[in-house]
Amino acid sequence: MYTRMAAFPAVKTFEEYDFTLRHRVSHRSKIQSLRSLSFIERNENIVLLGPSGVGKTHLAIAMGYEAVRAGIKVRFTTAADLLLQLSTVQRQGRYKTTLHRGVMAPKLLIIDEIGYLPFSQEEAKAVLPGHRQTL
Repeated sequence: MYTRMAAFPAVKTFEEYDFTLRHRVSHRSKIQSLRSLSFIERNENIVLLGPSGVGKTHLAIAMGYEAVRAGIKVRFTTAADLLLQLSTVQRQGRYKTTLHRGVMAPKLLIIDEIGYLPFSQEEAKAVLPGHRQTL
């Protein structure tokens, strides 16, 4: 049930992750430590950085899938979809409800492709309502 609610685009696991590439081998212990999901209990954020094609989305989904298997509520979304949803509900006056149910309720929120699109000032305010621009 939680798997469907998480909205993964596909099921990816740690077992399927290919560590044979040189840049992946050097991070193997760090990647395997994510499998414990201890970062969730510590309320820590995880940011996966790297060029296209290195497996960031695979690892994010694998973490999410492990969390679902552990009974943890997860939501997977792309940055573009999240921004579109939040800006739409803000115009409709349903921002707080949607933010609480769709963004804050899951114990693990995975936002993919966050570096692929620029944030407009309106979108930044929708995502970070307390954020103020400073010069």
